[in-house]
Amino acid sequence: MRRLCLLLLVAAATALTAAPLQAAAPAIVVKTPLAGQAVRSGGQGFLIAGTADVFEANVSFELLNAQGRRIARGYTTATCGTGCSGRFAARLRFHVLERQRGTLVVHDDDAAGAGHPPHSVRLRLVLLP
Repeated sequence: MRRLCLLLLVAAATALTAAPLQAAAPAIVVKTPLAGQAVRSGGQGFLIAGTADVFEANVSFELLNAQGRRIARGYTTATCGTGCSGRFAARLRFHVLERQRGTLVVHDDDAAGAGHPPHSVRLRLVLLP
């Protein structure tokens, strides 16, 4: 019985590899800004940073105002992509006249032509003038 338990334990341990764990990780992780954070318009813009494992390392982002209209957008390239997670960082400038809620959308490219990006992260922010 002991030998059978040990054999099953070894079999289970060898079946657990890093590949399934990496596949379970989100394709895009935004580390800054944090959800609910206030960001100020003008100046040098606010920092968007995180990690991504996306097609050709292309990371795009859009800022939507309280009405859901796009008020700013940009893109950057992660340090690695398509099978490996790389870091990305970029600044986004925008302009609002009054304090309001906004949404930051960080996504990859629609390389397959499906009409929407396969990976997307949405963060609610507070937009300050």
